Amino acid sequence: MKKLLCILMILAMGLTIQAAEKVDAGLGFGYQGIYFGNLINAASLRFAPGPVGGQILFGTWNGDLDTNGGPEADMRLWTLQGKLLFTLIEKDYTDFYVGAKIGYSWADISVSGTSNEPDISDWTYGLLVGAEWFFAEIPEIGFNFEVAYDFNDLEYDSPAGGPDADIGLDGVNVNLGLHYYF
Repeated sequence: MKKLLCILMILAMGLTIQAAEKVDAGLGFGYQGIYFGNLINAASLRFAPGPVGGQILFGTWNGDLDTNGGPEADMRLWTLQGKLLFTLIEKDYTDFYVGAKIGYSWADISVSGTSNEPDISDWTYGLLVGAEWFFAEIPEIGFNFEVAYDFNDLEYDSPAGGPDADIGLDGVNVNLGLHYYF
C-alpha cells in the first residue's frame, strides 16, 4: 500500500510540473548596474535579443569628489544609453550576444564655498559581449552579464572663464542586470 501511495504521489507531482520555456515576448523591464570603478544604478527597458534586440537605460550616480586637499565637492552623474544586441548563440535558457552602444552623460557638481558649477558632459560609445540567463522555474526573469569597452569623450566647460578641456577616457566596464519580461 505504501508503495502504491508513493507511486501515485510521484505521478501526481510529475503531472503538476510544467515544462517551463523561455518567454518569447521580448520586452523586459528591470535593473542594470554599470560598474566602472563606481556603480551607476539604472532603470532598463530591454528588447530581448533573438536574433536582434536592444536596450535603453537611464541611470544615476551620486558621490563625493576628491579635490586633492581642496574644497569639498559633490557630484551627481546622469546617463542615458542605448544598445543594439545581436544574438550569436541561443540555447533553451541562455543567450550569448555581442553588441554596440552609444550614450550621453552629464554631471552636476557643487563645490563648497563657491558658486562655480562646472558643466561636464560625456559622449560614450563602445562594443560589448554578454550573456543572459533565464531560470527554468520562472522563465520571465532574465539575468544578464556584459563586459564592454567604452570610448569616452569628456567635455569640461569651466564656469569662471578658466580653461576648458576635452578629455578622452577609454576603458572596460562591467554590467549586471535583472529583468522581468512581459
